[in-house]
Amino acid sequence: VEAAPFTQRRCLRLDSPLSLRSFSPLLVPPGTDPEELLFFDTETTGLSGGAGTLAFLVGLAWLEGGALRVEQLFLRDFPGEADFLDLLAGRLARHRLFVSFNGRAFDAHILRNRFLLNRRRLELEAHSDLLYWARRLWRRTLGDCSLGSLEREVLGVQRLADVAGFEVPGIYLEFLRTGEPGRLPLVVEHNLQDVLSLVRLFDVVDRLLAGQCPGAPLRADSTALGRVLLERGQA
Repeated sequence: VEAAPFTQRRCLRLDSPLSLRSFSPLLVPPGTDPEELLFFDTETTGLSGGAGTLAFLVGLAWLEGGALRVEQLFLRDFPGEADFLDLLAGRLARHRLFVSFNGRAFDAHILRNRFLLNRRRLELEAHSDLLYWARRLWRRTLGDCSLGSLEREVLGVQRLADVAGFEVPGIYLEFLRTGEPGRLPLVVEHNLQDVLSLVRLFDVVDRLLAGQCPGAPLRADSTALGRVLLERGQA
């Protein structure tokens, strides 16, 4: 639906892989309400992270009444960026802890730049980046801790129709040039899958840190898990 000039919004209500439970304090600060978590992922016009790189699609997910709510904001053209960011800021303001995959180094950096260039301010200080946990728990068993590898080997997810991350900027720029959607719907589904995988990975990491077996196809390296727990005083 049209949410603002040049900005479209897609909303979904899905079954949640998470329950409204208390999460491991190693992953979530004590006292954080599960509904205060916000999972997010961006699609951008470049992979370098420079000031000229723009986020044109943001996927967001949160718990609400036992369900998983998903919202995707799509910027249809550059003149609508200010309204696009205002809509995004409204959603971010409702949450306390932000969860991403490599978001500290990339997604949050891109968004912070775009907010600044549009004379707005963005605070994402309470940020849990699952790439850190993936490297701690699966580096020795997987080697490659990309989200795609974790989907296949840890979550048991196999994408049937997808686009590679490096193709995304070109697909969007082609849409801006021609006005034709082309492969853009695949980018939207790619972003949706990224967000859903982020939620599932959070659940697996949380259960491992809490000493539970999440039934993942590939369990974490037990030595690595033990080291993490010992470092945090959980002998």
